[in-house]
Amino acid sequence: IEIAERNKFLNDGPQSVSIPVQISQIKAEVPNATGKVAVIGGAVLDLIAKPAKDEPLLLHTSNPGYCTESEGGVGRNIAEVLGRLGTTPLFFTAIGNDSRGHALISHLTDKCNVEVRMKDSVKEILPTYSIIEGVNTASYLAVLDEEGDLHTAVADMEVLHLIAVPVSLDWNGVDYLILDANPTMNSLIKASIEAFDADV
Repeated sequence: IEIAERNKFLNDGPQSVSIPVQISQIKAEVPNATGKVAVIGGAVLDLIAKPAKDEPLLLHTSNPGYCTESEGGVGRNIAEVLGRLGTTPLFFTAIGNDSRGHALISHLTDKCNVEVRMKDSVKEILPTYSIIEGVNTASYLAVLDEEGDLHTAVADMEVLHLIAVPVSLDWNGVDYLILDANPTMNSLIKASIEAFDADV
C-alpha cells in the first residue's frame, strides 16, 4: 500500500489517464509474492478532452483541442499492475459487445499477464467476464478547461452493474479477493460472503 501511495498508479480520474511506467522500480521493492489474487471490478475506457494550449473553453460550440483515450477502471488498473508485477491475477468484469470492450480484454491478456477468460464448454472453463448485449462497454468522458480542471464529465457505466459474482468453482486456488465499488451492493456482499465461505 505504501508503494502504491508513493507512485499513485492506481488513481482514476481526469488527471490520471495512464499507469506510470514505474513497474520495474516497484518490482525491485516488492518481495516475491505468493498466492492467487482475484479482482472483481470495472474495465473502463477513459476519454479526456481539453482545449488547445492558451485557448479558453467555450461553451455551446466546438473547441480546438486535444482528445486522448486510455484503459481505466479501478479493478482493471489493479489487475494490470498485479500482472505486470509478475503475478497472474484473475479479473472478473463485464463489457459490451463492442470493439472497445474486446480491446480492453485483449490488452490485459496479451500484454499484462492477467487471466481473463471466456466460457469454454468443451474444456469446462468458466468465464471471468460477461459480454452484455444492448449496452456499451463502460466509458468515462471528461472535458477539462484550459487550466486542466474538470469542467464536466459523462460516465456510461451501466454495464458494470451486470458484473457476475464468481461461482464456487472460481474460488479454487484463490487466496485473496480485491473488489472495487462498481458492481452493485448486493453483488459486492455476495462476492464477499462467497469468498469468506471458500476461505479466501
